[in-house]
Amino acid sequence: MGAAAHQGCPVNAAEAVKEVAGFASDEGTFNPFTNVCFHKGEVWAMGPSAGAVEPTPELDISIAVPSRKLVKALQAVGKKDVEFTVEGSRLTIRGAGKATLEGALIKDQPKVHRPPTEGWIQVVGMSRLPQLEDTVSKDTTRRHLSGIHFQEDRAESTDGHGMMRLQLQVDQPLPNIIVMAAALAGLPDVCWLAHQGGRLFISPEDPTKGNAGLGYRFAGIVEAAFPPAQEIINGAKQQPVMTVDRLALIDLVKRARLANKNIKLEVVRNKLTVVVEEGGDTLFAFASSVEFETKVKGNAVPNGVIGFDSTLLLPMLSHATSATVDIWMTPDPKGGLGPLMLIDGEFTAVLMPCRL
Repeated sequence: MGAAAHQGCPVNAAEAVKEVAGFASDEGTFNPFTNVCFHKGEVWAMGPSAGAVEPTPELDISIAVPSRKLVKALQAVGKKDVEFTVEGSRLTIRGAGKATLEGALIKDQPKVHRPPTEGWIQVVGMSRLPQLEDTVSKDTTRRHLSGIHFQEDRAESTDGHGMMRLQLQVDQPLPNIIVMAAALAGLPDVCWLAHQGGRLFISPEDPTKGNAGLGYRFAGIVEAAFPPAQEIINGAKQQPVMTVDRLALIDLVKRARLANKNIKLEVVRNKLTVVVEEGGDTLFAFASSVEFETKVKGNAVPNGVIGFDSTLLLPMLSHATSATVDIWMTPDPKGGLGPLMLIDGEFTAVLMPCRL
């Protein structure tokens, strides 16, 4: 790498370096995908399923260093302007303190994935995507359930027990793809998306304007079909709807789950009761005083009882923002009630019942 190269790095650039480092893999010591790479005014990291690239014109250095050690070094030198020095295969970072890391040659690192020059779609609503993580499956062997599904003008996720959906504003339809959720956290509300070569590229700036030094993320596309949820949603919408005081219902569910995370919602003559049982005995029941209006003319909300896991119901209610939410409960052909659906503007949630 030749003579030492000294480069000043302001605080915001150092924060960008730490954000990029979060996309590196944490598996293995000598795995090149665990490195953060600096080269020609850019910093990038690529994990097995996602990566990120940020322009850092202040850092015209060339070296690759382990991501974990880099983040610890930046934390150790303090939150102030820092200086990067590359000499041979070593990177030294100076700020309030000093840290030195052993690095590797850029030519020995995997090439970073570059975005397409066309086919970008403007999307509004990307900052709300973390809301969908509550129904992203933690079982990584079921990859079609451990990602976010994009299609037309929506994003959605399901773990098989619940489903959440966000309506997005787009200037053209989104492709039917699933990407891992890790690449979608912390995005601004307006982004541009494009897919190419089995990857989804995400940019916070308009790539069609020829922005030089564009920062972007990319995520691998999961080759699988997303479970059909539209049929459940369409079926629920054929049923009478209850308009519920959202905060009152949240309070009821929180109080009920002090005894048991599993709760029952009982509907009798258009009124909703939150019930907790243990050992077949009703411990206590909370009845909402809200008069639920029936919006389907000539019908009533079907009477019945349904069991739910409150650890999913509470996030669904919390992600809504209106004072009231619309709730549908579909009749179960075998008796009682089936899935619960909640809609609040651009947010839709479906919760499957559980046997209590």
